[in-house]
Amino acid sequence: DLAGSMMEWNLDWYNNYGVECKDCASVSSGSSRVLRGGSWFNSDSHLRAAGRYYDVDPSGHNLAYGLRCARGL
Repeated sequence: DLAGSMMEWNLDWYNNYGVECKDCASVSSGSSRVLRGGSWFNSDSHLRAAGRYYDVDPSGHNLAYGLRCARGL
């Protein structure tokens, strides 16, 4: 039920994946954020939650960008 709603903003700033990844979150600073998943206007081949889109200016607006609120138990 998550596919095709909104592309979701992630906490991470964009950074290339390294060869080995122990703590993959890149939360310090950068110039572009990571979006994951596909939205209602993408074709079905781009709807995977694992899809990673980058080089997105965090001040940019788009009808397909959103977020999901989550709460830890």
